[in-house]
Amino acid sequence: MADPSVTKHWNNLSGRYQYTMFYTVCMKFPPQQTCDPQAGNQIWSSVSSNGIEWGAHKMLLSSGLGSAEPSAIIDQQADGSFWKVYYADRLNLGVIKMAKVDGNRNAISASVVYASNETMTNPEVRFFNGQWHLFFNVYTGSPNGYQLRGDIKKAIGATNTNFHSAQTIIANSGSPYCATIGPSITPAGGNTYDLYFGLNQTQANDICDFTKNISIHRWRMAE
Repeated sequence: MADPSVTKHWNNLSGRYQYTMFYTVCMKFPPQQTCDPQAGNQIWSSVSSNGIEWGAHKMLLSSGLGSAEPSAIIDQQADGSFWKVYYADRLNLGVIKMAKVDGNRNAISASVVYASNETMTNPEVRFFNGQWHLFFNVYTGSPNGYQLRGDIKKAIGATNTNFHSAQTIIANSGSPYCATIGPSITPAGGNTYDLYFGLNQTQANDICDFTKNISIHRWRMAE
């Protein structure tokens, strides 16, 4: 399990706050009983009354869909949706998708909210400065896209269902640092926001090993 995204809201039925966590689960397949990091991914959710003890585990998106790295927001709509869960598609790395999720944590629909010819992952959606923002990683390198460089880009949208005009906000040009991974955003007022990310050093032979994060950083950004 990895990539947790947690929301908090008041549950009128239980009379208490509910924490809801969406996360990636990588399933094992016979005969090798190993996790397929592409087709084996699922997105699940769990709930908690205190943010510490979790239960009611439930699958949201199944294996074979390539779904991974969820980022959830609460956005209750007339169509019955309560959450919007943004995620990467490991079987189609050129799109970021969004699932509308009802109050019982069932997926209502899924759609593409941003597409390009790049290898994209780790989406995060936030509203500030009067518009919606989609942050994500772009990987550059070998055909699987995970070996040479990882940058952070930002796209914008008038709604949270369609994003455009992506621009690079952190570009890594090689040694000593090759990647800024897993953008996490906290709006800081007006046009400013705090950007948190993991930092990777370039390894031997100019390989960028994304398992070797050396530190987590915060940058105050403005647009």
